[in-house]
Amino acid sequence: MNEKQLDGVDKSYPLVIKACEQSWLVKVVDYADMEGFFAEDYSYFCSFSMTILKYCREYEHTISNTLALGDESFVIEVASNDGYLM
Repeated sequence: MNEKQLDGVDKSYPLVIKACEQSWLVKVVDYADMEGFFAEDYSYFCSFSMTILKYCREYEHTISNTLALGDESFVIEVASNDGYLM
């Protein structure tokens, strides 16, 4: 980012969140065009972040216990970037 960009006005978008009353899955409703966020050379991988991986291990433990998930449970994780949550 250059100095001119730092002085510019940032884009803003509404934050709308929906939750499923059965599974409590929470989702942010998309309002923005993804091309405005990521350049062609964008290559961020969540699995390179030790903080995200630590959070995911803790999340998996918590949600598995909360939902009493076991070896016979069927879980689908969608859109995990590079598979870090799987």
